[in-house]
Amino acid sequence: MASLDPTNLRSAQVVVAHADCPDGIASALLLHAALPEAEVRFVEHGTPEHRDLAAVAGMVFCDIVPPAARAAEFVAAGAVVLDHHRSARDVIAAFGPRGVFADEDDERGVSGALLAYREVWVPLLGESAPARRFAELAGIRDCWLTEHPDWREATNQAAALLLWGYPELATGPGVPPSLSEAQAAAGARAVTRRADTARQIAARELLFATPRLAIYNDRERSVSDVAQAAFELHPELAVVAGFYFKVTSEGRMLLVCSLRSRPLGVDVAAIAKRLGGGGHRAAAGFGREVTTDMPNPLTLLTGLLSPNLSEAGGAQPGPR
Repeated sequence: MASLDPTNLRSAQVVVAHADCPDGIASALLLHAALPEAEVRFVEHGTPEHRDLAAVAGMVFCDIVPPAARAAEFVAAGAVVLDHHRSARDVIAAFGPRGVFADEDDERGVSGALLAYREVWVPLLGESAPARRFAELAGIRDCWLTEHPDWREATNQAAALLLWGYPELATGPGVPPSLSEAQAAAGARAVTRRADTARQIAARELLFATPRLAIYNDRERSVSDVAQAAFELHPELAVVAGFYFKVTSEGRMLLVCSLRSRPLGVDVAAIAKRLGGGGHRAAAGFGREVTTDMPNPLTLLTGLLSPNLSEAGGAQPGPR
């Protein structure tokens, strides 16, 4: 496990965190409190914002890495990179002592937020039980540790982070991020609603491109919940792919695809990496810029995923 030089941290000017992700928000909140003078930017993989990100001095990446094709520019600029996504390991290695990677096989539950706490908060501010707890809950949810005794609290926190967002929850220098009772309660209600919706989607809206691959329109951005319900309903299913569209800051349309597999099943991070994205073994994703001649999403994703799935390893699903 690498340990960052606090000198590199104190000169931070820009924090780059993973957009549209509870763990990315949690990471940004912790880093903002530890590095209050740094500008916080949220970026999503596969977008023009990520691909064209300028390499400037004083950058700290957390829960996301610089674009792989331009990693050398960010190494030269002295960037610090903290991430736990399997597909990002090679990029992080290029940063030497300024890069920290948490391997999901060796450090279960260590997400971007816990890296932010462990590698930035503690060296600069010292230990904090509330900040560590906040980070640990983010990791439990982001790493999908459903059997963890704090799973329910972790899912409630994640839902609340998405509901309220970074600007509302950002704290002052050295103040651990937290949720009010009302915010936590709103998160719990959102979790219940999302689980009910996910079960309905899993039962009615999946298109089976093959017996092992199901694709659906992820309007609710709830692919993890839908996949969990779908795996219970369909014993032969190996991968669930949810897609949605988003508009980038440049006015371009992006098709985003999120992949989920069973524990110890298909390595969807390897599939996503081949398609220009990345993630974890059981949770990954990639994007495609929408063009006028692009096939409909179901045709496109079936064509992209089916050949990769047939080559992928992992334990075969069976009756449960």
